[in-house]
Amino acid sequence: MTAGLRSLFSLFLLMLLPLAVLADENTTSSSYLDQVKGYLTSGSTEKVNTSEDKPNRNERLVQENQAKKAEREKVTQLLLNRKEQLDKALQNNNIWAKIYSNYNTYLHLKDRQEKVENKITLLEKEGMLTESEKKELQGYQEEERTIVGKLQLLQEYKKNPFRELMKPAPIEEAPTLGNPIAIISALSFKKKLLSQQEEYNARYLSLKQIVDKFQEERKILEELLKLNPDNTRYQASLESVNRRLKTYEPVLEIFETTKNVYTKKVDEIKLKLRNDIKKEMEKTATIGGILLFFFALFLLGKFLAHRYMANNDRFYM
Repeated sequence: MTAGLRSLFSLFLLMLLPLAVLADENTTSSSYLDQVKGYLTSGSTEKVNTSEDKPNRNERLVQENQAKKAEREKVTQLLLNRKEQLDKALQNNNIWAKIYSNYNTYLHLKDRQEKVENKITLLEKEGMLTESEKKELQGYQEEERTIVGKLQLLQEYKKNPFRELMKPAPIEEAPTLGNPIAIISALSFKKKLLSQQEEYNARYLSLKQIVDKFQEERKILEELLKLNPDNTRYQASLESVNRRLKTYEPVLEIFETTKNVYTKKVDEIKLKLRNDIKKEMEKTATIGGILLFFFALFLLGKFLAHRYMANNDRFYM
């Protein structure tokens, strides 16, 4: 009985403990938390472990970020290496790049000429000019004369600067085969025609390779900008590549159309020459066969006549 009363009294004290703690004005928040933590120690093992794992989790995140950064730098370097290879390939003996450079210079000079002329017009409209304004006007006038001289040297790049490279060599009139000797001329003409076609196709292929390389470089720069969005150097390079492609791609389309027409015409001429040569060779072979037949007949007749005369001589002897 006494043991039962003691148990009930202990339970009653435990029920009053939280109320006593809350009622005590001198009890601080930290001491209360300490008590709660002490009270919940047996049931808070998972939370304690979580707080202990937090430094490890932060360290793991740092390592993951470092790995991602290293991977990004590695990819960036690979892209830059490929870009450098493309730049070197585009600079080697590139007639298209030289023409583009001159064409771009011409456009820049025209733009500058327009600005200089506008400034000259504004100064001339002012009427009375100060000494500094007169010197400024003279400077613009001298610059305009210099620009005009340079533009005259680049006049061929005014319109369609790639026209000459896209133009195929003129096709001469194919020789007419009327005798066996003309076959030699026809074969020589065909060889020259094939050489011109190969040279023209090589020009087209060189332009196509340039366009392909610039398109690849554009993709590389776009990937670099995804990895480094704030890199102004990549942005400027991408703008430059886009300007070049804006010039080259339409030229390539026109060149391809011209090449297809030229190739079709050359193929027709080659086919006609092949047929004409075949007919002339058959004709020559026929004539040669007939001549050979009569020559053999002549030899046979001569042989028989000689033999007949030899037999007659023996008969009369």
